[in-house]
Amino acid sequence: MSAVAASPANPVAGSLFDLTAVVNDATTGGSNIAAATYAVDGGPPVAMVAQDGAFNQPTEAVLAHVPPFATGGSHTFCVTGSDAAGNVSSPSCITRGRDLRQSRGRRCGERHAGRAAQDNRCGARAGRQFR
Repeated sequence: MSAVAASPANPVAGSLFDLTAVVNDATTGGSNIAAATYAVDGGPPVAMVAQDGAFNQPTEAVLAHVPPFATGGSHTFCVTGSDAAGNVSSPSCITRGRDLRQSRGRRCGERHAGRAAQDNRCGARAGRQFR
């Protein structure tokens, strides 16, 4: 999992924005990517789509149109991918700051070191991590 980003890079409250990432299993097993999801602040997973229209390659660029937030606030967006063999990646996350304008790319485990295993805040799942 890499290149998690928002477009525009500095979305504002009340505006739709895109969340993108690259899911890659080419070096860890070579299975085709089967799905990708994102979660906001540890909430339920939301499906993403393959940018080329189909999940059928070991490397997939993925996209989700994120609905607008009514107000500003800090939100963490974590993306995971799964391959055709059923393996699920570790989440890769970005955080949007107080007005959804400040961005800090990071892995959820770095943000919640020591807590992720306790409260599953980042939506961590079993399986190997894609790189």
